Amino acid sequence: MTTDAAISTLHAHGSVRTTVQIWGSTFTSRSFDTLREALLFLGDKGGDEPPPSIEIHADDGSVSISGPELQALITQAKAVRSAS
Repeated sequence: MTTDAAISTLHAHGSVRTTVQIWGSTFTSRSFDTLREALLFLGDKGGDEPPPSIEIHADDGSVSISGPELQALITQAKAVRSAS
């Protein structure tokens, strides 16, 4: 995912009411109300392991994001928070 695509995804869906579910080996499973909250949580957790898959459930369907695409979204969410 390019930076532009990450920015576009966050702009369109970052604050939209959704349920985001995360499972990780270094923390208990968690649910978040927005994509942005979930991404910032993952960015703050950091750690040596790569970010887990996240499941996003919204009115228009569900999607799973992982790997480089998820990392690009985390990086962009942190950049937006720093700029605020």
